[in-house]
Amino acid sequence: MAVVVAVGTLTACGSGHGHQSVLFPASERPESRSPAGDVPLTGAADAEEVLARANRVAEALTSVHQEVEVSLDGAPASMTVDLRNDQDGSCDVHFRRGPTQVIEVLRERDESWFRVDAGTLDEMGAPPSLVGKWFHSSGEGGQEPPLVELCDTDAAGSVTVLPENATALTMTPLDGVGHVEISWRHIEEGVETLSVARITTDGSDRLVGYETSGELPSVGTIRYLGSWSEFDEPVEVTPPDPGSVVEFDDLAEELGDLPSFGEGIIPAAYTDEPG
Repeated sequence: MAVVVAVGTLTACGSGHGHQSVLFPASERPESRSPAGDVPLTGAADAEEVLARANRVAEALTSVHQEVEVSLDGAPASMTVDLRNDQDGSCDVHFRRGPTQVIEVLRERDESWFRVDAGTLDEMGAPPSLVGKWFHSSGEGGQEPPLVELCDTDAAGSVTVLPENATALTMTPLDGVGHVEISWRHIEEGVETLSVARITTDGSDRLVGYETSGELPSVGTIRYLGSWSEFDEPVEVTPPDPGSVVEFDDLAEELGDLPSFGEGIIPAAYTDEPG
């Protein structure tokens, strides 16, 4: 549902090993230029046009750095994702649930590795010998772990699409910072959300910030904060030392379930994951 769009964007939006996500389409890309030309956003007709331009720019990116935080009133901790990924499938992710639960993911084309903290490994029933190890998976017939789906995150493309039932659409220039804020409300399945997107006004039309919040019945307020930077910059991935790597396919049947993205943070009733 709408209020947990953040959770939806933290799952795969691409097509697995093909890496054809909405954020990085295979079509020809412009050379560091806004699809609307060099006209600054202050000259855009209205907020809908600004969002449409930002969406086209997001679709044309070759790489981006995304930082996302999801929190829920009363939950013991927040969930954060720090992600760098590019159109070729290179990816570096740090996923945190609270102060001690950390999952790291690396991907370089069809090769991927992930590492989880000692506490999470213990919950999965893994032996102590796997603490600090990187789990390797190959696209050549291997079983890609669900956590690697984080590499296909398409948050920028998702949040710049205005819902059909959006109301109270406003656009406010932010003096001195080169951004404009666009806010709107919409209701889905009885939950009202307030969303705010921050977009550059220098002609680059880039989404640089986003937040949304909504009241979940009998649960509390859920908040999503996102920021985007390092546009079209190279994503360097260094594979782990071979001595610290084990094959995921060899151990998958022995391990318990990998943690779900919102487990312990987002109630199962408000995610697409079975609860």
